[in-house]
Amino acid sequence: MLWEVINALEERAEYSQLGRNRWRASYCGFVTLSAEGTDPRDAQYNLAVAFDELLASFIRAANRRRDTAPDVIVQEEGQPMKSRKRITAAEPGT
Repeated sequence: MLWEVINALEERAEYSQLGRNRWRASYCGFVTLSAEGTDPRDAQYNLAVAFDELLASFIRAANRRRDTAPDVIVQEEGQPMKSRKRITAAEPGT
């Protein structure tokens, strides 16, 4: 795993006990993730695994976009822009 990711995740992780041998580790940031475990370390590990899988899915989704056919037209362009006239200084009150 990426050490900086683990450290950043730990800075924002919150832990709560759900019951006997049940803990939850949660991350609230640009996404919200939570994972459960039998103790705080197990919940922490499961949260790191969930975050790892989320990052992997972002990478896979980005690669799928590049694999689309380049000749697919998403939206046709309208008429080309006409040349613009140069704006000159206006006299006050005009």
